[in-house]
Amino acid sequence: MNDYRIYLLRTESQLEDFRRSYASYIASEEAAYLKWVQSWPLMEWVDYLYGVPKSNIPVLIGMICHLHCSGQVNITFHDSMLKACRNPMSEEEFWSACAKRRGSRRL
Repeated sequence: MNDYRIYLLRTESQLEDFRRSYASYIASEEAAYLKWVQSWPLMEWVDYLYGVPKSNIPVLIGMICHLHCSGQVNITFHDSMLKACRNPMSEEEFWSACAKRRGSRRL
C-alpha cells in the first residue's frame, strides 16, 4: 500500500514552499478545490483519491492542506491517507448536521 503521508504539509515552511511553487495553480484552481471539498458529506469518510492519477496525488493533498491551513475547510485525513473527512467549520454546522442525521433515520 502507498504511504501518502509524505505529501502532508506539516510545517509552516512546507506550506510556504507549496504556496510559492504552486502560486499560479492555487490562484486558478483554489475555488474549484474548495467547492469540491465542500461537496463532501459532513463527518463521513470520503475516498478522495478515487480516480486520481498517482502523479496528481501530491498536488491534490497539498491543495487540501492549503485549504485547511488557510481556514477554508476543516479536514481530517485517515491514518491510511486513503480517506478524508470534512468536519464542521462551526458549532452551528455541527448541530445542523446532527439534526439532519437524526431526521433521516428510520426506525
